Amino acid sequence: MMTRTIALAFAAALAFGGCSDDGSGGDGGITPVDPPAIAPYADTAPTDDPDDPGPDTAPHTALGEQAIALAPAWLRHDLGLALRKQAAARADELAALLTDAEDPRTIDEIAFSIAHTSPEVLANEGFYPELLALNAQLIYEHDAALDYVELVDTGTPGTDDDFWTTAKYTYRQKGGDLVERTVDRDIYYWFVVHPKMEDESPWFIAPWQACNDSSTLECSATPDEGWFWREFLWDAASDDCEADWPCPTLDAWLPGVEYVWDGKVGSNAEGAVREIVDFMRYQPVEGENWLDFNSGSERSIQPNRIYGLGQGRCGEWADMTTALARTALIPNANASPASWDHTWNSFFDGMNWIEWEPVNDAIDADYSGWLPSFANSGSFYIARGDGLVLLQTPDYRDDIFTMEIEVLDSAGVPVPGASVSVWSPIPDSDNWSYAGEAPADADGVATFPLVAMASYAIRIETPIGTVPPEENSITYASENVPVGETDVQTYNLAAALPAPLPATDVGFDVEPDATLALAFSDLGARFTSYGQRFGTTYTVEAPAPELQALLVDAENLALLEAGSPFEAAWAGDAVDAEIEIPLDGAWYLVLSDAAQISTAAFGTLSVDASPLVEGAWTGPATAVELPYEILPGGKLVVSITP
Repeated sequence: MMTRTIALAFAAALAFGGCSDDGSGGDGGITPVDPPAIAPYADTAPTDDPDDPGPDTAPHTALGEQAIALAPAWLRHDLGLALRKQAAARADELAALLTDAEDPRTIDEIAFSIAHTSPEVLANEGFYPELLALNAQLIYEHDAALDYVELVDTGTPGTDDDFWTTAKYTYRQKGGDLVERTVDRDIYYWFVVHPKMEDESPWFIAPWQACNDSSTLECSATPDEGWFWREFLWDAASDDCEADWPCPTLDAWLPGVEYVWDGKVGSNAEGAVREIVDFMRYQPVEGENWLDFNSGSERSIQPNRIYGLGQGRCGEWADMTTALARTALIPNANASPASWDHTWNSFFDGMNWIEWEPVNDAIDADYSGWLPSFANSGSFYIARGDGLVLLQTPDYRDDIFTMEIEVLDSAGVPVPGASVSVWSPIPDSDNWSYAGEAPADADGVATFPLVAMASYAIRIETPIGTVPPEENSITYASENVPVGETDVQTYNLAAALPAPLPATDVGFDVEPDATLALAFSDLGARFTSYGQRFGTTYTVEAPAPELQALLVDAENLALLEAGSPFEAAWAGDAVDAEIEIPLDGAWYLVLSDAAQISTAAFGTLSVDASPLVEGAWTGPATAVELPYEILPGGKLVVSITP
């Protein structure tokens, strides 16, 4: 009996030739052959060029695959997307943080930090990947020393497919009773774990070394020359002290503190937040603060250098407060208003964000009395570590309206993931102040809760164009909209969204021999939008886009790769399907995200084959189950080689 084996394997370009010379098939029938040898081709491998991560279809490195398998299920696709955006050498450095993790408890924290730190930040030459492992380990060390917080693990690394951590905090109610509150998973990872607070870079910093870079206000150091702020502020500052007095560190202030906060206001408040306020206002020598409210010729956005300078204004105090709070495992962020040159902080108490400002001994601060600045502010916001800005205007004001900005291309098609920023005028000035931003949703609409009866302008940025088209410019959008109303404004880009791959569906020219079964699961997507405030890319959960699915032979795959029109033996959407195919040559299944500019797709593709012709082969075909991540405009290729 003649036998035949089909091998289904992940490929990335012209991986295999067919049985006929041109790969397009012969005149039907089955000729038994041995299974082919499957191996990656050089032209499909990622590159070591930091400016060129390689072909979008290239498989992860072996180390990358191991790292993704170690990560919890809820982070695997995000981690895969993050590694896919890096050059191979950097991707392997990041992956090794997981494969070499000494403490399995830190795997989820490390994986989250890789997956949700902007690719531009991870690729920066001043960034040392080992910082992410150090950051995670310090969180567990500080947890063991603090009485008011307990890390809570769900699932076990290496045993459970999915696992995560959050934190349980003790608070004192105003009546005196102690209560425990566990924060949501997202709060823990974004506002305790994430190593990037706002506009600073997650770098090792030498606290006592002058930095004269006035454009970035930060200078990186090597791990041997500098410290990460979570380590420096906890205990290393006292050992590395070059000040004229003993350097204060949190390890001497916080152990033994029973609760985070007692709900009281200002100087009456007690708990860990009070200790942090007192820490920042501490006078090692009577009458001399270690951290002054002042500034000199050098200013910094790095907590370690602010510590070394021993001074700063509201921006530096806010940076230091967030670093200290997160070192103390308290969820915290810098808070900013629009059209007001000020900043403060917010910590999360398990229910709400609470404003505080240590420089003014303010806890549960009320800014409504800061007139006219508060009245002139059109929005209030915090930021995630990846650069996504989160508007909190309704937390501060009741006089809110909703502004919706609809972004369409030149043909009137919605542009999902478009980056839309909003701006408000600065009083008594011709200048405008940044007031927040948001990505457009699947319908091309970005939504903003803003203060009513005020003026606003916007800017739209996408890979295919901007509104307005001039750089560093904005356009009027809304004015004097009453409380409670929704103002919808529509803007068209000058360019059209890219078209799907230019395939002509021609069908098969010989009788089928087998059925190819495709099954999709675990479908999802992320908007990979450009953050205008910090100039980095962030990701936001998005509905899965419709991917184009094609079956082509080797000749037409080459045309596809060249960007030329080509023919497909089968064309459809990336949905569960059964396709009857001949087995007279190699076929390539292509999943394409070519029509997207800001939406990355992911999922799991299962490919199996069964014979239509008796005796085509004996035994089961070699099926594959392939988790995938496809970047905007990218594709996935799977070879089916007789």
